[in-house]
Amino acid sequence: MANKNPKRENLKPFNTLSKDERREIAQKGAEATNKKIKEKKLLKDTIQMFFESTPTPEVIEQCANAFGFNPKDLQEVITGGLIQKAMCGDAKAFEVLRDTAGQKPVDKKEITGADGEQLIKTVYVTKEEKNKVNEHINSVIDN
Repeated sequence: MANKNPKRENLKPFNTLSKDERREIAQKGAEATNKKIKEKKLLKDTIQMFFESTPTPEVIEQCANAFGFNPKDLQEVITGGLIQKAMCGDAKAFEVLRDTAGQKPVDKKEITGADGEQLIKTVYVTKEEKNKVNEHINSVIDN
């Protein structure tokens, strides 16, 4: 028994729409994309402001007692807390510190065919290279 989705029955191929209909759809997509970009920027700016804000005197005193230094911003407070947790054996805190310091182990990705044979093996060194390879893989898959 075929599983028919009633919503798909009303779909029209994009190339069969009029120029005005395509423009309207593209405009809605652009508006949604712009909204998402603004939301991400707001989140990023909010986090940056949080990191740059001055800790309260109580937090400075706690850090001086716990870590042996007076932090100038909340980013230093968080880093000090992560270092302390990592020194006590918290593996996740260690991973965050290691990755932030740029010592993350190399990511590997293997792609196999239907028969299980390895098609491509790529070792990613940087985030940019990883993104470039993923874009290439997606373009090959889409074609």
